[in-house]
Amino acid sequence: MPKRKDVKKVVEDYFKDNSIKNLMDFGASCDEGLRDISKPFAEVLKSLGFKFEQSYAEDGSSDGKYNIFLEVPGITEERIELEVKAWYDVEQVTNEICNLLEDYDLLSDDDNKFEVLVALIREDGSYVNDSDIQIGFYDSFEEAKAVCDKMDFQTPSMYEVYINEYDKNDEFVSDIRIH
Repeated sequence: MPKRKDVKKVVEDYFKDNSIKNLMDFGASCDEGLRDISKPFAEVLKSLGFKFEQSYAEDGSSDGKYNIFLEVPGITEERIELEVKAWYDVEQVTNEICNLLEDYDLLSDDDNKFEVLVALIREDGSYVNDSDIQIGFYDSFEEAKAVCDKMDFQTPSMYEVYINEYDKNDEFVSDIRIH
C-alpha cells in the first residue's frame, strides 16, 4: 500500500511529465478540445500499482466542477465517483487520491516499510511451500514497486511477486500481489 509521500511523488511526476499546472485544460470525457479530467487520476492510480479498467468524466453541478468515475478492481468492485474541480493542482489531486485510498484502508502510515517477496508457483498454479525469496525491504511502496517492475522472469507463470507491508513495530499490515 502506498504512503501519502508515494502518492504525492507520483502526482508531482505526472504533472511535471505532462506540463500541467492545474486541471484547467481538462474537461468532461465528451468535451472537444480538452483533455479528459479523469485521466490524471487513472494514470496516478495505475502508477501506484492498482489494477485499473476505465475512467470517464461528466460535467458537474457548476462550471469547473466534474464528476469522475473510476473502475479500479484493485480498490473495489464498485464504481468510484469523485467530484473534482478544474483548479485542482498537485496538492488537491494528491489529497483526493489519498482520501480515496484512506476510505478503502489502502493508504499506509509514513513509518511503515515494505518487503518484496517472490514465490514459486507449480504448473498447476499451486504455491510451493517455503519457496519465498526475500528481495529486500524498502522505505516506500513506490521504491518496492519499482523493484518489482524491473523483475523479468524467463517463465513468468511460475512466479508471483508480492509486496508485504510492516508497521514500525515490524507487525504485518497487508500484502499486495504485483505479478
